[in-house]
Amino acid sequence: MKTIIAILAIGLSASAFAGRTTSTGSQGLDWDDFREACLHPGQFHAQRPANNIRVSCADKIVSWEAAQTGSMSLARSRDVTSALQSDKYHVSKMTSAVGIGGVSVNCPRYAEVELTLAYEFQITCEQATAYKGTLTQLCSEKLDDVRASNPNLVVRKLTGRTQGNCDRSTGQE
Repeated sequence: MKTIIAILAIGLSASAFAGRTTSTGSQGLDWDDFREACLHPGQFHAQRPANNIRVSCADKIVSWEAAQTGSMSLARSRDVTSALQSDKYHVSKMTSAVGIGGVSVNCPRYAEVELTLAYEFQITCEQATAYKGTLTQLCSEKLDDVRASNPNLVVRKLTGRTQGNCDRSTGQE
């Protein structure tokens, strides 16, 4: 019975270690296992390290950009204080509210945008094993470099959502 359990455990470990196989015959590994396979291909049922390595990266940033400026009317108030004095009489000081129109002010409006970027590049096993970060970090760094050097590759799409201070109440809290 112990022999059967041991064989079963070895079989399960080996199948989990071998990874998933795709229709192209490549095995699915995580980033750390891939780098290990580059260093020790024999442990991954391969005679040589992988070559023709393509890294595909894509990201989507949802952000806000300034849109057409709006305007809104804000209430104003005016208080006039008056008093009168003479050698015989006086009218006590009195403060009264006097009607005055509102003031029109500009207020910013913002439009939500979706910025997407996809980029593919090749690396070698040596570059993969020398890189100390995660695959996500590698892609993030590469995408940041590509975005900075060629912003025209970024696809900008309005989501249709807008927001602005013109839509907010001007009351005090």
